[in-house]
Amino acid sequence: MTNIDNYFEEFLDNEDDEERANKSLQDMRSGVIFLVDCTPTMLGLHGTFNDTISNNNSVDTSSVKTGFNLSLLCCQTYQQNKALHSPFDMIGLILMRTNESSGDMKNIVVLQPLGLADSTRILEIEKLRQFEPSELEKRFGTIVTQHNIAFPLHEALWTCQNLFITCSKTFGIKHIFLLTDDPDPVNQNAYLKKRAIAKMADMKQYGIELEVIPIKQQSTQFNYSLFYDELLEDELKYPDIDRPSYHPDPTERLDELLSRVNSHELRRSRLARIPFHLGPSTNLALGISVYCLIRPTRIPSPMWLSSSDNKPVTAQRNYYKVIDPHGSFDPTKDLLPSHDLVRGMKLDGRYICFDKDELNEAMRNITPVGLHLLGFISQKFLKRFYYIRPAHFIYPDEMLIHGSRLWFAALLNRCLHRKLLAISIYVQRKGQFPRLVALLPQSEQTNDTDKSQTTPPGFHVIFLPYADDFRDIDIPTNEIANESQVDIAKAMIRKLMVPFTPGQIENPTLQRFYALLEGLALNRETQLDVVDHTLPKLGAIKRRASEEIEAFKKHFNLDTVNLPNKPCSMQSTNSQNVKCFLSETECKEAVQLGNLHKYTVPVLRETIKSLGLKISTNKKSDIIEKIMNHFNKNN
Repeated sequence: MTNIDNYFEEFLDNEDDEERANKSLQDMRSGVIFLVDCTPTMLGLHGTFNDTISNNNSVDTSSVKTGFNLSLLCCQTYQQNKALHSPFDMIGLILMRTNESSGDMKNIVVLQPLGLADSTRILEIEKLRQFEPSELEKRFGTIVTQHNIAFPLHEALWTCQNLFITCSKTFGIKHIFLLTDDPDPVNQNAYLKKRAIAKMADMKQYGIELEVIPIKQQSTQFNYSLFYDELLEDELKYPDIDRPSYHPDPTERLDELLSRVNSHELRRSRLARIPFHLGPSTNLALGISVYCLIRPTRIPSPMWLSSSDNKPVTAQRNYYKVIDPHGSFDPTKDLLPSHDLVRGMKLDGRYICFDKDELNEAMRNITPVGLHLLGFISQKFLKRFYYIRPAHFIYPDEMLIHGSRLWFAALLNRCLHRKLLAISIYVQRKGQFPRLVALLPQSEQTNDTDKSQTTPPGFHVIFLPYADDFRDIDIPTNEIANESQVDIAKAMIRKLMVPFTPGQIENPTLQRFYALLEGLALNRETQLDVVDHTLPKLGAIKRRASEEIEAFKKHFNLDTVNLPNKPCSMQSTNSQNVKCFLSETECKEAVQLGNLHKYTVPVLRETIKSLGLKISTNKKSDIIEKIMNHFNKNN
């Protein structure tokens, strides 16, 4: 970036594009409701629960003994995931076929209305999971005491729909998970079945999706054909599939809900809708939508809160005129108003100044918002080292300008056929200064099996560097390898080649951050160990390419290379002198003075071992209590 652009960065106060785009994603939030069926078998009052959960997920399912407990665990895990990677999504929890009722909704309990996932809601579900079946029956009860009782499912669906409609937030996705072990809740009642199907059709008009997840009981089979095949039937969505014979595997779906995902979710929502001007005149333009397909994930920025009311603190900057040589001024009289401030930059020994009105009106509107085509060059001129920031992706938008798809497809096909780049000026939103970009064409790719789209057609918006972004690097000259050395290196590399995409490796720093954040929010002292997948798998490397590695080392005489010893740091030397536990006399004295809380947990645990005691917890208060009880008994 040139010096002039650096000045623009300073006095135009441009925010980062990605952070500004994230603010608009709040309006694209999703709403999810867990609708749990409280039948006697789900509550564990009778019947045997069929454990269909695999051991591949990262959630401990050893305590799951009933279908109701499994449903709550799915809701809890889903909220824990959303709290970390999609904090603006809203989740609700509803129980149906209970003796208790919420307001006018008979036999339906809204346990948690639609709301953001937080520690209070998660701990509430965790506490409810500890209840025994008899306690659940006492608190909620169940109306399914006989086999011939029919339940009006349409009322439960209406309750879910009403939560979505009455919510003050706008949802991009509205989804309902129905967890049940009863394949026919209406018990072959034709009237209730018709009402449920009509309500389901009404929900589809509002964009609400329903997904049934069967909780299997032993010696029973969940028969969709009794009721749910007709309820979920959608000929427009599945024109070529025999719907009654197609059902997702419930085990796989439960595993997805029970999988912990400690990563921030990148929503591929629209960043902007702008015109694409094909010439100097603004009359010839087509509509495009701008997306960000991939970008690096960073630790969220901290937010300053007030110690008095725990509300966000807003910073405000004021300028004062100081004439006194000692630096004193009057905050009321010497305050400079904003219209008296000017900003500028030095060019050729002179200061070019701009007032606030010039910055807001003239400087921020040098080029109209949109993509302005300048010309075409060959794709060979685009180098890999031109990368300076994540690229955007553009796609035609018929809603903005009618006929955009036809013009966009013609431009894309010619660029693909001739292997050309479209050089353009890019202004994403009002107030941004123009950027020089290259439009890299991408063709559509489909799956060979089901012909589904895997890669969309469009242009990647590559941000081009400026002249000052290039640096002269002094590259050391090394001896060029001969042909035999290259062949040996190639053989070793071929053995170590594995399928890889950057998205499959989790960032260990982010994983530790999310684990600590969750432990702090849920008041938990211990957390699961975070696996660092960036570390090399030495065992697999040795099995795959041990011979090639040995040949490479032998050919380049790497066995005889003596690596320099690392100097011992002062920290490691000093740490050897630090005592890691207290003697019995020191510990007794600390108990008498009440100073045990000043020592760390590792020191206290080592002290416990030296006293011949055993303790399994890492909680500091429990360890201190154990030591104090030991000396009190001896006294």
